[in-house]
This record gives sequence, structure tokens and C-alpha cells, in this order.
Amino acid sequence: MSATRAKRASEVEKIRANCERAVKSARFKDEATYVPYYWSLRNSPTRDVAVWGTVFGFGVTAEDRKIFPELARRDVVAVRETDGLVHETSPEDAAWETMMQKE
Repeated sequence: MSATRAKRASEVEKIRANCERAVKSARFKDEATYVPYYWSLRNSPTRDVAVWGTVFGFGVTAEDRKIFPELARRDVVAVRETDGLVHETSPEDAAWETMMQKE
């Protein structure tokens, strides 16, 4: 394994380990491992984020799939904070919420 590849593997393991610790906290309790990762990206200047009311939506990238293989068949992840708890939601729920706010 090249030094670059080994370094990248180490970074992936570190990100995943941090997320696994986070989902044990009250804020992310019982959520998928990738939820804290996406929550941390919501203000990232290098990442496209769709915002629907209180929901942040992300396109799943090839890099995301390397870190979280469970996203292999996913195109979008949407997360929101409710009463201090962060959880995954569906883009459809976000679209509905946005529509209701306009009425």
C-alpha cells in the first residue's frame, strides 16, 4: 500500500471512529453512523448543501461512500435538528415542510 493510500485509509478510519462515538451521545442517539458526518458539513464552504426550512440535504459523493459503504445505494442524505437532537429525515419531508411554511 502506498503512503498516500495508507494515509487516506487512516483518515477514513478516523472519521468513521469519530462518528461512531458521536452516535453514542444523546444528540445523535440511535442514528446511522453517517448522520454526525453530514451534520458537521452543513456549514462547509466546500460542500453543496440544499436547505429546506430546518433540513439540510446533501448529495452523496463517491468519497462519502468510501467512508460509509452503507450509503452505496443512496443519492441523498437529509438531516435536521429538533429540540437539540439531530436525526436523519427524508427529502420528501423537507419539501412538505417548506411547502407548508409558504402557505
